[in-house]
Amino acid sequence: MQITEKNVFPIFEAIAGSKLYGTDGPESDTDWRGVVIPPVQVYFGTQRFEQIETKKPDRVLYAIDKAVKLVEACNPNMIELLYTPPQHVKFCHPHWQRMIDNRHLFLSKKARHTFSGYAFSQLQRIKLHLRWLGGPPTKPDRAAMGLNPHGSEFPEDHLKALSILPRELIREEDRERVRQELAYSAAIREWQDYQKWLKERNPSRLKLEQEYGFDLKHALHLVRLLRMGVEILTIGEVIVDRRGRDADELKAILRGSMTYDQIIAYAQDMDAKLGELYETSTLRHEPDHAGIEALLLSVFEEHYGIRVRRD
Repeated sequence: MQITEKNVFPIFEAIAGSKLYGTDGPESDTDWRGVVIPPVQVYFGTQRFEQIETKKPDRVLYAIDKAVKLVEACNPNMIELLYTPPQHVKFCHPHWQRMIDNRHLFLSKKARHTFSGYAFSQLQRIKLHLRWLGGPPTKPDRAAMGLNPHGSEFPEDHLKALSILPRELIREEDRERVRQELAYSAAIREWQDYQKWLKERNPSRLKLEQEYGFDLKHALHLVRLLRMGVEILTIGEVIVDRRGRDADELKAILRGSMTYDQIIAYAQDMDAKLGELYETSTLRHEPDHAGIEALLLSVFEEHYGIRVRRD
């Protein structure tokens, strides 16, 4: 059985991205995120299913078990599915409403790590793109790097394992070739990433990047994520709609209101603040795993008409 929208049961769908946060502009697309319950064969057969993705519009529908695991892990892009204001929700079935009604089970101090982690991934992209703007990478050449031009003698998935073997278990010349192969693999990945970036980047975004010297949209997301992390640890809420709060200030970042150095300093200061709040926050350290499992099982029981043993 091929899993498609025709044989899944939708239980939630809402606007996501900039139009949810209130940081959208005239050229912003509408993104959608949702949750579905797949046919029972997915859980009692050999079929596997995690999500359905479409482009134009950007839309992702997650299997309920994957969605719940990601929310439980306090994934910043998924925890918001429990806190999306009603005006941005296309529909919500009682199955997902049950998750929303029990969202206190999911929120934990993990937010300190996940929100700052996502924020600093934005910072790494800013730094990478800044480096590419200053000096675009060239396609690496195996022969020029002292490697066999016809390909590696080592399988790709063996390289990292070979690189950490004790010295007495691998000859020095082999160790050096492994090191060179890893360097080549890293270089070719960066070149491929650069080619993809060139192909997919938005022209207006590129113009801003060239004008201000770094990716302003990544900077916006960095600031938003760090602020949301602070809010979670202080008031125990995920405030996704930034209208009437700091949406205008965030949108101003796209107009160059913060310099690159200011972004770097802000990220460091906010990360330090998150570290302090982690120690004083009254949130639980971990989500209520048992409560969440019971909640998910109860949805499965009701939807599939089955009884799950809990002993």
